[in-house]
Amino acid sequence: MSDSVVAMMQKASRLRFDRPHEALRLYAEAATRFRQEGQRRELIQALKGQGQIERDIGQSDFAQALYEEAVSICRKADDPLLLAHTLRHVADIHQDAERNELALPIYQEALEIYRSQTNRNLLDLANTVRPLAALKENMGDLVEAKRLWQEASDLYDASNIPQGVAECSRRLARLKSLVVIRMDDVNLRLAKQSDASALAQLRYDFRASTGIATEPESEFVERCSAWMTTHLDDGGLWKCWVAESEQIVGALWLQLVEKIPNPRAEPEYHAYLTNFYLQESSRGQGIGTRLLTMAIDWCRAREVHAVILWPSEKSRTLYERHGFAVQSDLLELVLADK
Repeated sequence: MSDSVVAMMQKASRLRFDRPHEALRLYAEAATRFRQEGQRRELIQALKGQGQIERDIGQSDFAQALYEEAVSICRKADDPLLLAHTLRHVADIHQDAERNELALPIYQEALEIYRSQTNRNLLDLANTVRPLAALKENMGDLVEAKRLWQEASDLYDASNIPQGVAECSRRLARLKSLVVIRMDDVNLRLAKQSDASALAQLRYDFRASTGIATEPESEFVERCSAWMTTHLDDGGLWKCWVAESEQIVGALWLQLVEKIPNPRAEPEYHAYLTNFYLQESSRGQGIGTRLLTMAIDWCRAREVHAVILWPSEKSRTLYERHGFAVQSDLLELVLADK
């Protein structure tokens, strides 16, 4: 690599914050030279330099393309630590854009590489464990998040990075304030009429968390409890499955929808799944998956034709893992604003 290109890369690094567009030009020019000369490692560094500046100025799509090109070259360069470092940046971009399902396997691959390399830098390892801990926390896997935040704290401590230790300590303190319920401590069952009051409170907590409640809490809980008592009658069309430890911590509701009798051999019920909610301290333990599986198995046993629902963006992937999909033969006419 010529001295002029070395100087170009160094200047681009110095200009990153003060003159980012000039730095981008220099990195791009250096990348062109490295491509012409077939210098893979240097090209990777130039692409990553461009990518970091694109992130700095809010151009995440451009940054992602540059880092992904760098990853592709890394896979051919036989430098696992450089690959791990570059993968982590791609995962960071996905997490920043709340594409958690895309970020997770990339972080995991980077972490697996770091753990397998005896010559790894502890700070690089810490900087990969830390965003994965944040991702797990955001996804509701609180037990794994706690473990990763503690590991990151230990790594930052070993690397003499007090700011990193302080951040991890703050995160751990927040997580320790949540009572995490283990799957082994949870009982799953069909709801009874005597559960109506607790389920009404859970319903209020759920809906109030998604917007401003216009009905006083006590009035709503009383009204909803009466409704639930009526509709949890053993012979009714509504069913509810609950997760309970010392108290009910989650629930899933389902309504059988009768079809008009049909002389053909096809099922005569649909099912509408709704009000699926777990308290925050119960998430990430597999409880929701088991509740959903119980409801689906119950529907299969009763030869339900189809189960329908309106998912939130966060819940969509859970339903898709259980076989739910967007259908082209279902029409909806929305008659109310909300």
